[in-house]
Amino acid sequence: MTPRWPSGPALAGSLALGLAAALAGLATPRWQAEAAQADLALRQRARATAPAQPAPAVLPTDQRLVQALPSSGALPQRISALVQLARQHGVQLDSVRQSPPQRLGQGQGALAAERVPLRLAGTAPYAAWRRLAADALQQDDALVLAELRLSRNGPADRTLAGTLQWSLLQRLDDGTGPASTAGTAVLARGAP
Repeated sequence: MTPRWPSGPALAGSLALGLAAALAGLATPRWQAEAAQADLALRQRARATAPAQPAPAVLPTDQRLVQALPSSGALPQRISALVQLARQHGVQLDSVRQSPPQRLGQGQGALAAERVPLRLAGTAPYAAWRRLAADALQQDDALVLAELRLSRNGPADRTLAGTLQWSLLQRLDDGTGPASTAGTAVLARGAP
């Protein structure tokens, strides 16, 4: 059997595709060089017309947000209000643990604010946990619910063991460093 050579239209199409690929291969480096030159010219022009002012480390919007936060001096009252709210909703607290404050931002971008991690653990029915989380967030605009864990020992148990991990946002009093040290309080069951 003799091999069949492509007919006229197929041969013409193959040659056209090959020629287009060759032209694209030769012209692509030229197009890339022209694009790089145009990009460089735009950057140089932008540098020449840009004002020589340093960017502010903290934007005015950030400063307004920081000023809206409660002062670090109000932290004990805020924690006490949260514990009292838990008791009002029927949450039997086992422990309240405060971790060291963490500064918001780093370096020149650091704000005069921090977050204080606070962990509440105890037992209550599901509805009590739900109401506590909703009411706490409603009453304190600078409170963030970072984590909520609930577990039940068995399907017949009405009470759930729970842990709420909060972040209390606050403004630093002097604006230079952490305003409070970490403290830990452990509450026994049935404690007032």
